[in-house]
Amino acid sequence: MSRLGLATVLCACLMTAAGAAQDSATVRWARVSYVSGDQIYVTAGRDAGLTEGAELSVVRGDSVIATLRVRYLSSKGAACEIAAGTVGNVVPGDPVRFVPGAEPTAAAGTAATDTPAPPSAPPAIEPVRRRPWGTGLRGRIAARYVMTRTAPDAGQYAQPAIDLRLTGTRLGGTAFGIAADVRARSARSQFAAGGTSSRTDTDVYQLVLLWQPARAPVRAALGRQYVAGVSSILLLDGLFVEVPGRYANLGVFGGTEPEDLAYNGAIRDYGGYLQLHSDARSSRRGALWAVTMGAVGSYRAGDPNREFGFLQAMITTPGVTLRAAQEVDLYRGMRLDAGEQPLSFTSSYALVSFHPRGPLRVDAGFDNRRTVRLYRDVTDPVTAFDDRYRQGAWGGASLAGGHFRLRVEGRSTAGGTAGRATALTGMAGVERIGRAAVGLSVRSTRYESGELTGWLHALRVAADPLDPLHLELSGGLRQEDNPPVSLGTRRVVWYGGEADVGIGRAWYLVTSLNRETGPDGRLDQVYLSLSYRF
Repeated sequence: MSRLGLATVLCACLMTAAGAAQDSATVRWARVSYVSGDQIYVTAGRDAGLTEGAELSVVRGDSVIATLRVRYLSSKGAACEIAAGTVGNVVPGDPVRFVPGAEPTAAAGTAATDTPAPPSAPPAIEPVRRRPWGTGLRGRIAARYVMTRTAPDAGQYAQPAIDLRLTGTRLGGTAFGIAADVRARSARSQFAAGGTSSRTDTDVYQLVLLWQPARAPVRAALGRQYVAGVSSILLLDGLFVEVPGRYANLGVFGGTEPEDLAYNGAIRDYGGYLQLHSDARSSRRGALWAVTMGAVGSYRAGDPNREFGFLQAMITTPGVTLRAAQEVDLYRGMRLDAGEQPLSFTSSYALVSFHPRGPLRVDAGFDNRRTVRLYRDVTDPVTAFDDRYRQGAWGGASLAGGHFRLRVEGRSTAGGTAGRATALTGMAGVERIGRAAVGLSVRSTRYESGELTGWLHALRVAADPLDPLHLELSGGLRQEDNPPVSLGTRRVVWYGGEADVGIGRAWYLVTSLNRETGPDGRLDQVYLSLSYRF
């Protein structure tokens, strides 16, 4: 590990220790009660210490799958928007973690919103004064261990790791805050032939100083950061400044672009954007919209590395959600001489969802983005399959009523690692039945790609027999037939179990064991994690 990397982790750990001085007993839990478009409702409100603008973590297993930001409050519930993650990953019943703040005083003349409340949601959601960027220091520090072993060749891979996620704003009553996402890991591989290799890394995904004076119409971030709203993968070592307004936000940024998470001063990025958006009155009616347009230039040693413009749009109403993003690359110089067109539509994403009142939801979309950010410690054949067939167009319909879930989806892939392929998926499940919160879900996917045809079947059974304990068993079968190839039928079978234990609302222990067998042999995978949340 380099001295710079070690110093980064030690600095981050010191900050974590300072934050941990807070009373961990103040950490509280709630659950997602309802999802309507981009609006997510939770079972905690003002009486639990939530404030408008506060952030909550949606937790599944040992991972935070999404971050929510409170938009409106009632005494017993809250309506939230997605601050990080994807709304499609959040489902009713998901546990939500938050640190309660000081209870705000309701603004004079505050009235209940005229937006009808959905089933299981608070009957009246009240807007209150916004507190910029929230307050306090919160985060997680975790120790993890991943081990895989293959047979019959007996190859082995082991990776212990320590990671830190930290966020804090208006620290000590000042205008400053901090956000950090750092992981130190040591990987050791043992090969079947007897050789070994070792590698130690410190990866900094985010380490940024935040600044926003209480009454100034500007905010800034300095350090390593993802430039949200500009690109799905743009990582910057530099300065970001945004001027928010009632109807529009203006942002500019500049700095260097890391290469494989290492600092690289040779690549310099500059850009800016203008976002037009709905005001608070439209939000209270449940109609939100935003349109963002801008441009980014990336240069290596003064020569164009990539230059592109982008346009993004978001519209959500109580019955319809629309999201779209398009990037257009500008080619000049040598690329034009090589026969490229001046403009190229390089990255497109669109999602439309119809979710009228009731259990039915219909959605369709298109995604040809070459790269998206994925954070996973372990994978299984289901996640590997979905990653392979991500790019393309899809359409589906879902029914969700009470504890029951049903979905049918068709997908067509035109590029990416899977080439041209089609797939039809059916999913059904029940969630949180009885005192033990028993859940059962099944999935079957039929897919074709050229001469190849296959089935993927997956099963999951889960239960919470005790309040702090979650147990889960899963397994599946993937079978492929490719008649022109002598390999014939290829079968992969997997099964495993997981136990998650919450200890004192601050500590969280996860253990999982999985086995996968196929024509190439057997793969065993062990995952352990102990985390402290504050």
